[in-house]
Amino acid sequence: MTRTFLWLSLILTLLMIPFLGAEPLSLSDIRDASSVGYRIFWELRIPRLIFALGLGGVLSVLGSTYQTLLRNPLCEPYILGVSSAVILGIIFSEVVFTQPPFSPLNFFWGGAFAFLLIIGLVLFSSSRFGSPEKVVLFGVGSNFILSSLVFVLMSL
Repeated sequence: MTRTFLWLSLILTLLMIPFLGAEPLSLSDIRDASSVGYRIFWELRIPRLIFALGLGGVLSVLGSTYQTLLRNPLCEPYILGVSSAVILGIIFSEVVFTQPPFSPLNFFWGGAFAFLLIIGLVLFSSSRFGSPEKVVLFGVGSNFILSSLVFVLMSL
């Protein structure tokens, strides 16, 4: 009974989310292809909902992968420094290449910096000195260094 209620409430919540927002929408608005409500619903709210659900799923898989590989229930991208690497890459692209916010080049550099940090974490953990505790400490240290570089670039 409670499992059925949980699934039913989840489905109803997901169905109601696209109707919530600054612009109230009705069912007749989203059926009329010439109305503004139709474009708001199908071109803005539904793609954002799908993106948010997909991104949440990816982040949950990433977090559980970190926790499993490092055998540490507190391990997350913020502790390992991956989030600071992404932010540093985005700020680096905005400052050095004078890109506007949300430019694809910014996201490329953010992903590149995070990829380099993850490669460093993997190489560090596969060395003869690598242990889960040392990898987490390496990640915490890199988080501090990368965060300080972010603050330096932002002050420039």
